[in-house]
Amino acid sequence: MIYVMECGPVFHSKRAQWVVLSLDSSTRRVMTRVAPTREEARQSMRADLGGAPAACCPSLAGLGWEVQPPPDEVLALTAVTLVGLEHQDVLGPLAFSRQTEALLRAGAMFLDTAPWRQFNAYEPLHVTFGGEVTRVVAVGGSGTLPPSLIMLPDQPAFERAQRDARAKGGFDDAVIIGLDDPPDLVSDTIELAFGEAFHPRLLRLHRGKPTSFSADDLLRLTAALAAVTSLAAGRAVGRAVVGELEAIVVPCRAQPSQRN
Repeated sequence: MIYVMECGPVFHSKRAQWVVLSLDSSTRRVMTRVAPTREEARQSMRADLGGAPAACCPSLAGLGWEVQPPPDEVLALTAVTLVGLEHQDVLGPLAFSRQTEALLRAGAMFLDTAPWRQFNAYEPLHVTFGGEVTRVVAVGGSGTLPPSLIMLPDQPAFERAQRDARAKGGFDDAVIIGLDDPPDLVSDTIELAFGEAFHPRLLRLHRGKPTSFSADDLLRLTAALAAVTSLAAGRAVGRAVVGELEAIVVPCRAQPSQRN
């Protein structure tokens, strides 16, 4: 079955745009059409489908398709598409990938567990990826700022940031996700797909300047979110596996024996 979904307007390339996408559940083929007007996006999709039978969301009623509630997989695809369009400059080819979907699922679990009620931005956590790469993460959300996770290279970088709120040295190298909740199309769509309303804000800093995410950056950020969620659920050691990457997280105050 082909399902057609419409959403908009969204801001892409600094312009308001309309998005119409389709998913063929039998072939897994996805088509996405983005246009400056609603009618252009609709007509482009109609031409691409070439009269093939399809189901659609209620806003597309009257266009010759059968109105049905959107399947869960279409809701997830729509959420990934909206986030991917917004963050395409920093995510590149990762923008519309399974990795972005995994990040959104991990973000929803993070919000549901609310780790900032147990840990704050002044209490570092150590996370080890694959038993080899170690990073320091800090959980935001206990103050006036929205929930967030900041991943820094090491303890000295975290301490520099704590000594001075303007510590450029502390944020020379950082991977940051903010999970704001404005009443907008992105947060509403993510809530429908994953159960929590949020609008992700992604930032990768290298040598103090914004840069693009690598596949490792996105994978480690996702695994860190999931592992911190596990730790906040009451475990002495937080653990998550995303793809083939295992993340283990403990409070920095934990004794070495707790990490084993």
